Amino acid sequence: MTRIFTLICSLLVVAAQAQLKPFGYQWDAAALQSLPVAELATFDHAQLLAEDTRTEELGGRTNIGRLIDLHMDDQNAGVWSELANGDRVWQYRFRSANAKGVCMYFDNLYIPEGAVMFLYSIDRKTFVGPFTNEDCNAHGHFMMGEVLGDEAILEYYEPVGVLNTPRIGMQAAGHMYRYVYDYAMYEDGDNSRASDPCEVDVNCPEGTDWVGQRDAVVRLLITEGNTQGLCSGSIVNNTQRDCRKLLLTALHCGVNVTDSEWLQCSVRFKYQKAGCGSGAAPSTSNRVGVVHLADANDNGGDTGSDFLLLEIEDAIPSTYNVYYAGWDSRTTTPADVVGIHHPSGDVKKISTATTIVSATWSAPGHHWQVNWMATETNHGVTEGGSSGSPLFNQDKRIVGHLTGGASFCTSPTSPDFYGKLDRDWDDNPNTADQKLKVFLDPQNTGETFMDGAYPSADGTCIPSGIQEILEFSDVNLFPTMADQSVRLQSSRFREIAGYRVFNANGTLVYNGSFRNETETLNTGNLPSGVYFVTFDQNNGAHLTKKMVVEHR
Repeated sequence: MTRIFTLICSLLVVAAQAQLKPFGYQWDAAALQSLPVAELATFDHAQLLAEDTRTEELGGRTNIGRLIDLHMDDQNAGVWSELANGDRVWQYRFRSANAKGVCMYFDNLYIPEGAVMFLYSIDRKTFVGPFTNEDCNAHGHFMMGEVLGDEAILEYYEPVGVLNTPRIGMQAAGHMYRYVYDYAMYEDGDNSRASDPCEVDVNCPEGTDWVGQRDAVVRLLITEGNTQGLCSGSIVNNTQRDCRKLLLTALHCGVNVTDSEWLQCSVRFKYQKAGCGSGAAPSTSNRVGVVHLADANDNGGDTGSDFLLLEIEDAIPSTYNVYYAGWDSRTTTPADVVGIHHPSGDVKKISTATTIVSATWSAPGHHWQVNWMATETNHGVTEGGSSGSPLFNQDKRIVGHLTGGASFCTSPTSPDFYGKLDRDWDDNPNTADQKLKVFLDPQNTGETFMDGAYPSADGTCIPSGIQEILEFSDVNLFPTMADQSVRLQSSRFREIAGYRVFNANGTLVYNGSFRNETETLNTGNLPSGVYFVTFDQNNGAHLTKKMVVEHR
């Protein structure tokens, strides 16, 4: 039952907009303990582990917790407190016995401008927030957490000057029974390491040349029904180089996730140790909410390459220093690869291999088989929670994403299987508008590979060294409606490695070279129709122009 009362002056604090910690951190322990506690459902952890181990063995997502339905709000749960200066505080204390960590899901959240929210453990050792109006979306879906322990306080603080009325619609609380961490204070010691001991931290020597790729990899906390699960993914570039917030992962991480559940997906950036085998991860950041764009439509790898493409809903702050990874959709077998991932939801790790072959997971030829090797620090492998993580080739471009496998620290040379990006591109049992190339090459330039980049100040993601790209006027085609031939002309021909001709369906029909300022393209053997000519620069940039072939 909601109560309203006035707190004594000794509890007054500065206005909410100056709060970097919860209001309750000003209280003594006895004052916090005086708040009424809502005793929520709990779970048998041994039973959950048995269920979730079975799911993993069948190739499913690594589940780590369960949801407890609430469907309550600030009008029928928690305590409202009015301060002597007119500020207001609402606090909801809840407990799910024996949980390793708890979090809160919302289906109708609105934080007025000037107010703040926090979620913190009853012992005040961990908290998340402040959350503000900028974290709210019109749909009202959100997730806060997780904090350590089985008891927490959800807190809303409203200064007297706030105009609008909050909506605090709590959909469910999360009871997490394994793989729960204090992100800001990661330390070696009891319960600090969930991944297996042979794993190699991404900031060990093995990761020295993979800093950009490291900064593209994210940890995902996904809700499906009443389960919470972990996967990995990567932020990827596209041929428009516009820093669109595209996130590539594996379909088996979310085969049955609904659109509203994706809006509560947590995407964690920069979760890695500061050093090799030691150091905290204080710079980790989080975004909540993604939108489903496309997938392989193969039930998570049964008949295809198991890809899933999402888009992060809100803007990614520049302080996150996110890298938009490059990719390669060609069928060439890599010479060597690395995998960067979050095993068991742990800090970012890196695994290395030189043994890569085309193989079958379920659909013939849709996966790469990788056998990891020992390196300077240890012998990296993959684990539950690594699913969906990228596989980078020797050119530092993504060529696959993890579906599953048999590598463990106790069996480090057993194979893992990654869905092929070249199969994502234009294969799989999905519709034409769900092919990966539709999103990674939205202008149909015909590019089949590209490098990654950090965002520039102008909001573009142009790889270093290719800023001086061809302008539209730098290349001319004449005539644009051709019969037997077309002349290609450019004063910058020495910068052009070659050109490719594609028909209207995107099929490559001709490759040519550009050795002189003017070249002639024979179109007499091409059927009448629309064609696209892509000019490839030596530095990796591309320019595409359209022409029409019409035989008289």
